[in-house]
Amino acid sequence: MTCDTSRVVGDPFVLVIGVVVLALVAVPVTSTWVGSLVTVAHEGGHLVVAVLSGRNPQHFLVNERKGGGSTTAVLKWGVTLPLVLAAGYLTPPLAGLAGAALVVAGKSWSLLWVAIILLLGAWAKSQGLFTGLIVLLAGAGVGYVAVEGSPQVQSVLAVALVWLMLLGGVRSLVNLGLGADKSDTAQLSAATWIPRVVWAALFWVVALVCLWFGARLLVGV
Repeated sequence: MTCDTSRVVGDPFVLVIGVVVLALVAVPVTSTWVGSLVTVAHEGGHLVVAVLSGRNPQHFLVNERKGGGSTTAVLKWGVTLPLVLAAGYLTPPLAGLAGAALVVAGKSWSLLWVAIILLLGAWAKSQGLFTGLIVLLAGAGVGYVAVEGSPQVQSVLAVALVWLMLLGGVRSLVNLGLGADKSDTAQLSAATWIPRVVWAALFWVVALVCLWFGARLLVGV
């Protein structure tokens, strides 16, 4: 069943959900677990671009304690290498902005099914019990709501997922280590000779712009 959610855009509950998600991604007690879903999107971005560029990604892993992740793929230098490396931090905010556009268009049901398909693909490439469990539980929860949930419940979950990608995309940059040799920015700097601080600035700009426009879409401003 397809639900029309255009009437919920701008309703107070949209802001309430945003505040709740903000608290979940900001509070240390919950940020690691909730942030794991953002990490799945981050690593999923690496995976998708790696597949499209023929780099044969093997698997990805979410770190249970630190909340970060890693993707195993062929990373030999090539024209597409910067795209693979940059896709991680760009994916959550861009996905959030695209999701906000779907919600505004009354396509929350479609958004949920896109999430299910992507989570199934991520599960096939997941490694480790924690990673597989996070992806499987998320997919099962979204799938149940997509099939059995009322249009209102589907709207709530869709809006929550959008806020999670938008806010989580910004939150993940707070821990972006400019000094870590294996970080995405360090690898991008090595592959392109562009200073890592420039890549970090790019990620921040994209995340904040997506948050700004995504939030405006959701609240109806």
